[in-house]
Amino acid sequence: GYSHTADSRQKIGMANKGNVPWNKGKNRSDGTKSKIGAGVRARNHRILMANLEQINMTEEEYRETRSKIKYVRERVRKGRINNRQRVEKERAAKAKLEDYWNNIGQEKEEEEEEVSLMLDSV
Repeated sequence: GYSHTADSRQKIGMANKGNVPWNKGKNRSDGTKSKIGAGVRARNHRILMANLEQINMTEEEYRETRSKIKYVRERVRKGRINNRQRVEKERAAKAKLEDYWNNIGQEKEEEEEEVSLMLDSV
């Protein structure tokens, strides 16, 4: 075949404008889906290998590096979760202590009021 010129491509596009594609509404079979998936995976692998070749890295080194990065990211994520839980526990303990000390002050005031009432009645 040959390549169409920009003008001829525009004419073909205008001629097909408004027509419904032949495959609209048709479902793909499982075999077709698997062929498409295999092609996409092969293309992505070729791109990956080309990129690795540019940085002089083998696929094995790349996979090992990726696994190390995933491990570190997971450790950081778990550290954040543990830190968040620790901070929540500290906040709860602080609130409990504040409540305790506030209640002690109220209890002392109530005792003083009782004593003053008793002294007034005498």
